[in-house]
Amino acid sequence: MANGHGLQQGAPGSQWGTGEPGQWDPNNSGWSHPPRSGRPKPRWIVVAVAAIAIIALVAATLVFLFLRPGQSGASTPQLAASSLLSAIKSGDSTKLSNVLAPEEVGGFSEALSAQDRRARESGVIDTSLVERTLTDGIDIQFTNVDVAVEQIRDDLAKVVITSGDLTISVDSDRLSPEISALIPQSDLAQLGSKTETYAVEDADVEPFIMTVKVGGAWYVSPLYTLFEYATIDEGKPRVDSPQMNRQQFDSAEAAARGALEGLVTSVNTGSVRPLAEALGEYDAKVLLTYEPLLADQHGESNSENLSVERAIFTSQRLRGSTYAVPTDLSIRYRDRWNDNSTTISEGCLETREFGRLDYRVCADELGESEDAIFLRAFLESGFLARPGGGWHVTVLPTMYALYHQVIEVAPQADFDRWFKESMPAHSPSAGLASGGFPFGEPGNR
Repeated sequence: MANGHGLQQGAPGSQWGTGEPGQWDPNNSGWSHPPRSGRPKPRWIVVAVAAIAIIALVAATLVFLFLRPGQSGASTPQLAASSLLSAIKSGDSTKLSNVLAPEEVGGFSEALSAQDRRARESGVIDTSLVERTLTDGIDIQFTNVDVAVEQIRDDLAKVVITSGDLTISVDSDRLSPEISALIPQSDLAQLGSKTETYAVEDADVEPFIMTVKVGGAWYVSPLYTLFEYATIDEGKPRVDSPQMNRQQFDSAEAAARGALEGLVTSVNTGSVRPLAEALGEYDAKVLLTYEPLLADQHGESNSENLSVERAIFTSQRLRGSTYAVPTDLSIRYRDRWNDNSTTISEGCLETREFGRLDYRVCADELGESEDAIFLRAFLESGFLARPGGGWHVTVLPTMYALYHQVIEVAPQADFDRWFKESMPAHSPSAGLASGGFPFGEPGNR
């Protein structure tokens, strides 16, 4: 089956597994883009497979990463993909942590370790329930799989499943709240326990895993995989050799200011390039590879309505890394109907409309405002910046660091409530499932 240029067809009958190249174990679990054969599929099966392909790739077994973290990669794209599928099936923390791209998961294991430590110290829940996965109630297996490799560039390859069978079993009573939240309640009520088998040959899009080469080793990239599926779904081109004119910053503070200004320019122009070229090389290359997908779909700018009025940062060390934290930050949005601003200064955040105070929260209000928890965490972690050809902000590790700091600064009562609410609905100690976001969804706190 054709899938782009440069495919190298695997040997007939070669199957995914943990042995030598070409010896793929058909009993290992895998994941796939939703197959689309001629017959209609129930909506739940589409959502379930998409959730596994996008979410479970990282989060479903990252809860194990804090046990034995580390990255070593694989010698080929095929082995990286094989190790991923085997790790998801077996829950092998070492194999999983060794194969996921370090630029995409670095720092997340530490955040989960902090969450686990606080939960165990407080006795908020039976520790035997802490180690769970988003794939509870879902079992996915590939059998009789043939594979091919599309070498996109020296550091990027797509491992394509060209034939085989995909079997999905779902037990709605055991689904995690995160997956349940993705399925419409009307479909969830009718789901029950189901098992469906699809032939890969019937799919409009052959399932695949994107792999990246970092430091001489190959890793699975959840981010490239997500963007590649979205690119296919949207019918957008991929930029295989992105041209970059990256900015260079001489300090962590300058890197944070540059990244913020790049983000604002991207919002105003509808182009991801200004942001990408203000980030580190890995982030920049990902974004520019999928620049057509990430461009403003309407091709319209916001007439530079958003602006950075002030952006003063200071650097500090936290958990062995350098962070740029805002000490005086002001962002303004103006058009013919609006004149709004958001300011962070002296430990407080204010929003104003036409100069009038609309909202104010300060980081020292812990115990009174959940927004204060996020503000204090941001003022202590800020933007993670790394040296190397100048200083640059790195996106996903910055998000993980903020999450880590939220866990560290949250008062015990708030942490206990969130942790109980985020446990699976079928757990004996669970409360109402919240979807797993600390202290409720943003904007509903």
